[in-house]
Amino acid sequence: GDLAASRHFGRRQSFCTALAAIAREGALRDVIAADLLPRALALADDPVTNVRWALRRTLHSMPAELRGAERVAAALVVLDDEEATWGSMVDYSAVPPEATAAAAAPAESGRADSTPSVGGTGDEEA
Repeated sequence: GDLAASRHFGRRQSFCTALAAIAREGALRDVIAADLLPRALALADDPVTNVRWALRRTLHSMPAELRGAERVAAALVVLDDEEATWGSMVDYSAVPPEATAAAAAPAESGRADSTPSVGGTGDEEA
């Protein structure tokens, strides 16, 4: 099936991770630009924070000519702003060191104004 359109947020997140790996290799740029990137950009409004953050990391890992495309740059402005908002709202100094990695990336949530949650297997629907 189409990972980018999956009902399961873990699969949508995996799509972003796979796309980032392909882009880092510098392969298939035409396929990325014509087919994969438009599907990825649709995830900019995903209801799950982790999917949007995975997309943000993916877009930042794109080659400069893809990253500089108008739609990609516009999505990055929104996603970077969301990440900056989260970073200013969450105080990780109170989190035990062993929990910091899990707490640093909010799991499933509605949008940036939700409280981050930790957990989930990636098979939950969202």
